[in-house]
Amino acid sequence: MIRRCLLLFSLCLLFANASFAQMFLPGTEDIPLMPDFQIGEEDTFSIDDTDGDGRLLFSKAQTQKGSAEVFEFYQKTLPELGWEETKPGRFEREDDILKISFSADTDNQNSVIFELISK
Repeated sequence: MIRRCLLLFSLCLLFANASFAQMFLPGTEDIPLMPDFQIGEEDTFSIDDTDGDGRLLFSKAQTQKGSAEVFEFYQKTLPELGWEETKPGRFEREDDILKISFSADTDNQNSVIFELISK
């Protein structure tokens, strides 16, 4: 009985960690992804300069959500994480600029583009 409980608990932790990893934009720990966003391994490109000159990240997520819903999510969520919206779809925090753009690709599939750069 105890072994079954431990096995069940271990499986729950494994799946919880896997789903938690998908909650943020790949390469970041503080830019959340909306539920249902799909990002393939080839859809993210990043350069992180270890000398302190900054970083560059480009990522594309696929979604069925519309642009109004996407932008509303980020306008509500990012300020809670210290980001300030300076223009529609553009956020700044400390030394970083985050640009979010939206592209309606097909009837049921849209792209959300994330560009994160250092100032």
